[in-house]
Amino acid sequence: MKRLLKILLPTLAVIVVPLMVWRLCDNPERRKIEPLVGEWRSTRYEGLRLTIRKSNDGYRITVRRPGDARSGRTYRLHYKFSIHYTDDAGQRTDLFYTSAADALLLMPGGRTFTRITQNSNHER
Repeated sequence: MKRLLKILLPTLAVIVVPLMVWRLCDNPERRKIEPLVGEWRSTRYEGLRLTIRKSNDGYRITVRRPGDARSGRTYRLHYKFSIHYTDDAGQRTDLFYTSAADALLLMPGGRTFTRITQNSNHER
């Protein structure tokens, strides 16, 4: 039994320790949101645009409505199970990204966006 423990404990340590280190060092928010950084335009509604950028405290999304080209509403993006933001009314909006089509879907609402700016990060 002692011999089995002497073999099993180092083997377990070799497997578990790297996974724990990876988990502590991994930043899923950066990994998931970084490919979305850039300018996006709506495929259906003329003039509706999104800007996703990195800021000091994480990532921000600015929603620009038609006729409001210079300013817009800016929200902090979060990642927990999915990328999302909460607007001023408290409604949560989830963002879903398809890398093959380089398209962004906002739910609820079903609004789709395509990238305007070229970003090397979206090809990962």
